[in-house]
Amino acid sequence: MAVRVGGRVRYVGDITADGVLVDYDVLQRAPPHLNRAGIADVLSIHAALVDWKTGFTLGGPAWDETIARRSAALPDRLDAALPAIRDVTEVGMRKLLELFIAETALCLEVGHSRPEEGAEHYLAYCVESIARRSFVHGELVSLCTILIARRGRGMDRTKRFA
Repeated sequence: MAVRVGGRVRYVGDITADGVLVDYDVLQRAPPHLNRAGIADVLSIHAALVDWKTGFTLGGPAWDETIARRSAALPDRLDAALPAIRDVTEVGMRKLLELFIAETALCLEVGHSRPEEGAEHYLAYCVESIARRSFVHGELVSLCTILIARRGRGMDRTKRFA
């Protein structure tokens, strides 16, 4: 489980929820930008999969083609739900929750968070460390996903590790 300790993200323990209870009325009354920011961990899959595969070639966690393929399908499912998520409808919030559950299940199945956490998350953690404050996770990770994706265009991203 990821928690903040001393202003930094740390992974502690191993916990899996037996279920999730959601009050959609309360969720929809939250500031819309917070709900919309929830797309970040699904968007991050784009960059994270590249980093996972690259990391594997450099001795990181084992690459799993099946998990990677199933993970890569989640952003496509997100695309279809974006209008409902933008409007913070119950349907949109249910779709977003379904994507979170699917993403979490894939990470649990493979035994690590590499299908959805790569350079975009690490950049976000660095920004928070340097700034000495936290930000809305989804807003910062979305920005970092865009920055990492743009940095990777037109270049072999493995050169970053050389």
